[in-house]
Amino acid sequence: MQANPLPPLFAERLKGIVPPADYLRCLDSFSQVKEVTFRLLQHVPAAAQTPSLLTGLGLSATPVPGLPQVYRIPAAQKTLLTRSAPFAAGSLYIQSLSSMLPALLLAPAPTDWVADLTAAPGGKTIHLAELMHNQGKISAVEQVRSRYYKLKANLEKHHVHNTRCYHKDSRWLWKQCKEQFDRILLDAPCSSEARFSTLVPESMKYWSIRKIREMARKQKQLLYSAAQCLKPGGTLVYSTCSFAPEENEMVIQHLLKKMQGSIRVSPIDTTGPLCRQLCVQPGLTGWMQQRFDPSLSNAIRILPDEQAIGFFVCRLVKEK
Repeated sequence: MQANPLPPLFAERLKGIVPPADYLRCLDSFSQVKEVTFRLLQHVPAAAQTPSLLTGLGLSATPVPGLPQVYRIPAAQKTLLTRSAPFAAGSLYIQSLSSMLPALLLAPAPTDWVADLTAAPGGKTIHLAELMHNQGKISAVEQVRSRYYKLKANLEKHHVHNTRCYHKDSRWLWKQCKEQFDRILLDAPCSSEARFSTLVPESMKYWSIRKIREMARKQKQLLYSAAQCLKPGGTLVYSTCSFAPEENEMVIQHLLKKMQGSIRVSPIDTTGPLCRQLCVQPGLTGWMQQRFDPSLSNAIRILPDEQAIGFFVCRLVKEK
């Protein structure tokens, strides 16, 4: 398969975002076929038998160190995995290691009421339900009608019972649900820069600075709504699969100014088992002559490699 070049402006902007020592490796990652990682869903009874079933199919599934029930296989075996009986039964969920981080950082308890905003297709909702032992309450919100039904189907397939889905625009949810939720996950719609592949030209087809700015406007509205829906003392995790500071640190900076001290960036422990599997960098504290609140260094950026896509994650706490 012939590779296509990355958009030149994207590659140039990346130089100001990624540390120089990691830049070429980061560029190379966009031409790599990444390994496949998946979680065995502990709330699904049949999942306990899944490892032996997968071995019987000839899959080279190896555990990811420090992450119970998380496995990796070579990319060439993905089709074999998706045609397996455990996959059809909803006993496992394919997910990049980077994408597993937001739910783990939110750390919901079985007694919490959690909101998952812009939740489709539901991978992180399923992860939240698993961490809550299918107890407590999750409100999963999705605006796009086709994605809303995909979300519902995914939750049903993967045996999630503690979640109710809502076909709503999360930007205005705060008018109905002010200070209602213990924890909120906002994996925001973005320009999806981290999903670029030089082997799939369509992945880069619609990228532009204009697209970034359009997404940033929506992200600011979504994050403000999420912060208003959060109870005092509650935790909010914001994430994207974009490198653009306009969609990441600048969105958080906008909220910090708007909320004027009633919300703060919470430090993230990067020594945990999952972060040790990833290439982790601190959030930026400036971009193109703009300086940000120093606390934004407590956010984290995941740099892409052969096993994971790029990601931005920031954890916020609302003051009591």
